[in-house]
Amino acid sequence: VFIPGGIPFIEENPAEKAIDTGGAEDTTGKSAAEWIDQYVIQEAKNLLRYSGKNVQQIAYELNFTNQSSFGKYFKHITGLSPTQFQNS
Repeated sequence: VFIPGGIPFIEENPAEKAIDTGGAEDTTGKSAAEWIDQYVIQEAKNLLRYSGKNVQQIAYELNFTNQSSFGKYFKHITGLSPTQFQNS
């Protein structure tokens, strides 16, 4: 059933309509979150290295709310700050 302006919902038992979210991890060894992190970091690295944009512009382009949250995320994943990576 679709509710206009809302989200679709299932009238039957939701357990019967469960989506298998473990498939990607089962075949690749990576969770969905790890795939997303890998994609975001690769895009960030490309932008940092080749775009000529500053860290703040890249943070906003990648939909981070601010440069600080982008910097913390990037450093957590790569071990380098975005500026360190850009200057390396």
